[in-house]
Amino acid sequence: MGSSRRVFTKEFKAAAVQRLQGSSTAEVAQAVKVHPKVLLRWRRQALGQNGNGRGEGEARSYAVSFRLNRAEFERFQEAYARADAGSVSDFTRDRVMQATARLPIAQLEAQMHELTLAMQRLTLLIREAERSTSWQ
Repeated sequence: MGSSRRVFTKEFKAAAVQRLQGSSTAEVAQAVKVHPKVLLRWRRQALGQNGNGRGEGEARSYAVSFRLNRAEFERFQEAYARADAGSVSDFTRDRVMQATARLPIAQLEAQMHELTLAMQRLTLLIREAERSTSWQ
């Protein structure tokens, strides 16, 4: 008698892919009890990519290259080894996607900093106004 395939809901897959934001592929795959390659396929599907790394309707994927000095390359190799990623491309893509996902948070932090400075200036103006009215 053959074994039956497990069927996962879209919500389950989306939740598993979301967990990749803060954890390695191996950790999430073990937690949700699927093979890491299955999890990576779900991620590609969530990003709208087909099996060859190309998005739906895209003519081709794009290559990115960068240079690292020796120390940077060694740190990259250590991080890649710790992440237990399927490939260097997957590892790098994950890191870039995580970094770009944080951009709005960085913008919010900058705006919060500007608001804090504005509140401090406003507080100083109010104190000066109170001092000038108390002397009269």
